[in-house]
Amino acid sequence: MQTRKIVSIPTTRTAEAPTVAKRYKVPLYVDVRIRANAPSYGSLGRTIQVGAELLTRLHNHPIPLDAGLKRGIPGADEKIGMTYKLVPRTIDQIYVLSERYETIGQVFEAIATILERKYIF
Repeated sequence: MQTRKIVSIPTTRTAEAPTVAKRYKVPLYVDVRIRANAPSYGSLGRTIQVGAELLTRLHNHPIPLDAGLKRGIPGADEKIGMTYKLVPRTIDQIYVLSERYETIGQVFEAIATILERKYIF
């Protein structure tokens, strides 16, 4: 009689793709707005991923930057260095989007703008 070996299936959740820590210089108000939206998406990285995907799919309709997002944040235009854990596809999308917007900081401003909207169109 042969004995069977029981294989345990890991119950811990693993990331869908390996993440990379990437540092960007973004305006202070952009980081505040992205952090405010993060609970809806589960993490900062996922929030940025969703925003970058939306901007990529709306390539024929550039998103105008919303100056109203700066209200109530002292030193809103001050640039700060932030490190986000992102999947490689999102990092690539940010660099592709930086060709449409002038800087990577403006890409993050567009991400914050589109995530603040209730209706995209």
